[in-house]
Amino acid sequence: MLPIFDGPVLDPVMGSSPIGEAYAELGLPYLGIEADPRHFDTACRRLEAVAERGPQACRRPRKPAAA
Repeated sequence: MLPIFDGPVLDPVMGSSPIGEAYAELGLPYLGIEADPRHFDTACRRLEAVAERGPQACRRPRKPAAA
């Protein structure tokens, strides 16, 4: 398995594309394949909504302050 930043992810059964949505939010490359037209339409709507909002900055969790 490749680390997340080494290239696009290929999702051969994307369904409604929750992984594609997460990748789009981070501005990372994603390739999704879906045979079911209903799921494909849902995925397109979700990804189009993210494209309209624009990618979000990747927010890393903060380390707790030292005591």
